[in-house]
Amino acid sequence: MTTITLDNTSSPRVLIAFFGVVSRSIEYTYENLKNNLINIIKSKYELDIYVFNNDVQCAEVDGIKLNNDITHLLEYTVKEEKTQREIDSIIQNKIESDNINNIKMVHFYTNAMITNTFRQMYSEEQIGKYIEKHKDKYDCVIVCGPDYYLLKPINLNHVENIINKKNDVYTTIVNEGRGYTNGFYIGQPTMMVHILKRFSLINSLFPTNKDYEYFLKCAFLRHNINRSITNMLFLKIRSNKETAIQGILKKSIYKNFTNVDDLDKFCNTI
Repeated sequence: MTTITLDNTSSPRVLIAFFGVVSRSIEYTYENLKNNLINIIKSKYELDIYVFNNDVQCAEVDGIKLNNDITHLLEYTVKEEKTQREIDSIIQNKIESDNINNIKMVHFYTNAMITNTFRQMYSEEQIGKYIEKHKDKYDCVIVCGPDYYLLKPINLNHVENIINKKNDVYTTIVNEGRGYTNGFYIGQPTMMVHILKRFSLINSLFPTNKDYEYFLKCAFLRHNINRSITNMLFLKIRSNKETAIQGILKKSIYKNFTNVDDLDKFCNTI
């Protein structure tokens, strides 16, 4: 684990946390994340950046062999990582120790999709554990996927609401599925711990005929957390530079942009 210690300050301190296979497309998304998220927060608040990285090592993602060294582009304060092999072993041990005999989700989820569900829950849980240890240090936590291409600047009014002790957690409505859109959250540390630590609860989630978004909704309901909507929109960028367009964006102008280069050119004109 790499740690940089920052001086204490009386200004509000915000933690931005990224999770998952950071090297998947960070070389294509980091400028966008800096402009629409990191630099905006940094201009008003004290900022730490936490990264939990799933290092896939020699495995190809989207047909591309990844370079794990580029994770430094996020200029993190704290970075933790495990290899995907380690993560998968932890997941299997958890399934066995919890006696989960039926790993079933909604009918269109393939085995690969279910595996990635576990990996994402594990990665988000590591953020939750980090926040739990340092919750008194932060006034607000923002979680974002590192492969997200943000179509709007972060809404500072929503960040300010959280800093002023609003006990909601903000999510987007990009892809609601059968629950709440996952992967982009704004909330107070304690509330965020509750929604991020879902991996610990998998014995109560499986089997199901629901999707990953439903698991997130369950966490809100379990802990009586009020869900608010932030106006952020995002696309996902794959290792091969293709865009993954989900939910409401399939009905918008963004459905026409299948490559991050075309998307960059378009966004630079508006």
